[in-house]
Amino acid sequence: MHRWPSISLCTLLIAAFVTVAHAGQSTDAKVPPPNILLIVLDDFGYNDLGANGNPNTPTPNLDALAAQGTRYTRHYADASCSVARAALMTGTWPAVHGLRPNHLGLSRDTPTIASMLRDAGYTTQHIGKWHIATATLEQSPSQLGFDNWFGFLHQNELQGLSSDGVDFKISTYLNPWLRENQSPPKQYSGHLTDILTERAVQFLDSQKDQARPWFLNLWHYAPHQPIEPATRFREKHPATKEGMYHAVIDQLDSGIGEVLQTLQRNGQSDNTLVIIVSDNGGDNAHTDNNYPFHGKKTEFKEGALRTPLLIRWPGHAPAGAVSDEKVSLYDLFPTIAQASAATPPPHLIGRNLLGPGPGPGVPYYWEYSDSIITTYSILSADGRWRYAAGTWAGAVLNDLVSDPSGQSNVADAHPDIVQRLRDDYLAWRLAARVVPVSNTSSSTSRAAQCCGETTCNAVPAATAIRSRLASNPPLATTVQHRSSRNRLDGGEYKHRSRA
Repeated sequence: MHRWPSISLCTLLIAAFVTVAHAGQSTDAKVPPPNILLIVLDDFGYNDLGANGNPNTPTPNLDALAAQGTRYTRHYADASCSVARAALMTGTWPAVHGLRPNHLGLSRDTPTIASMLRDAGYTTQHIGKWHIATATLEQSPSQLGFDNWFGFLHQNELQGLSSDGVDFKISTYLNPWLRENQSPPKQYSGHLTDILTERAVQFLDSQKDQARPWFLNLWHYAPHQPIEPATRFREKHPATKEGMYHAVIDQLDSGIGEVLQTLQRNGQSDNTLVIIVSDNGGDNAHTDNNYPFHGKKTEFKEGALRTPLLIRWPGHAPAGAVSDEKVSLYDLFPTIAQASAATPPPHLIGRNLLGPGPGPGVPYYWEYSDSIITTYSILSADGRWRYAAGTWAGAVLNDLVSDPSGQSNVADAHPDIVQRLRDDYLAWRLAARVVPVSNTSSSTSRAAQCCGETTCNAVPAATAIRSRLASNPPLATTVQHRSSRNRLDGGEYKHRSRA
């Protein structure tokens, strides 16, 4: 009689575990990297999102996406367009690149989300507004990682280029002038929001049967002024300032709904990481965009800096989750890098939001600065204290634990915290303006040197530099450093644009 060899139960269990483990690895290896859909809204405030507690704002599609993914209630962007977009695309402080905020765009050797994904095999497409400062075609999406792009470098192109190339025209949504890659602008018939939506849908349809993953960078202009909703949306709302503003939001939300429905129709919803974020808070000109937070666009206050952030990726971002964790635009680059398994550049500031639990807290810095004036703010690493000051502005300290709106000034009650945060900002400011010179031909290594730890993460530098600040010199005599990057004609920066 044939006898089977004696095998213990333990051996069988180990063998089964190994088999399952190998099978799992094989299955995982076949899972394609996700597509990436990054939608940026312009001047869309915290209170413009219905899911944040406003029943009057018409955002059913955004609210539905929030319920399908994670909604962040304490996300920090910037106070104006250019710097926020630079922070998002580079994952590093805008000041490192000479943006503070209105100067030329990013140097073409700057690593971006798009260049990282293109190197990882993604098809990369930008649609909509660019406005990483006053960019020219030398700093266009084509130079910074995108295979193709359609839209406008700056909103003042929307009525066509000026004859002298310097004085800009007022922007518009109606029959806008738009660019296809590096070509001159040409006029398109229709409403800007509809045109951008249509192009996004066309791109998604063109990719549905392609083997390569794609990255769609859809940057809407809405609800930025001027308030010009299409007739079909204007007629749905009261003929008031708030009514017309809600019509613009309604049209924007409808367009986003079309894009999301296209993903669903093409069978790509489950393997697409969708991120929707706003570059800065609203201007409060037509409604209280940023309630319950104090401040408006261009101000270094909670209302200007705290904006909606939604992330949906089925099976990875928890559905229906609401997070009050302190997060920022800087976290999106490493999040996309981790999701795509792409190799990010070194020394990114943020962290992967899809990782396990909150990461270590880091301070956030904001500034507007030129050779004459400086206005700045710092949010402490624990998220409790916001300090803001400037050349001609008094010191403001907010305790965001006792007053989350950021309206009460408690600077007089906490002079030690004011001094510490002021020193931290000055240390960061000095470090952010260190621009090493290198003769290396590698764009990655140049970027890494310009965004090294003492540049992009200036917190450790604070201790070393604080001793130099012991005498507390006036800010105006301390901040005369000027980055050598993005300078024109060896001298002054030229900036005529608005945020």
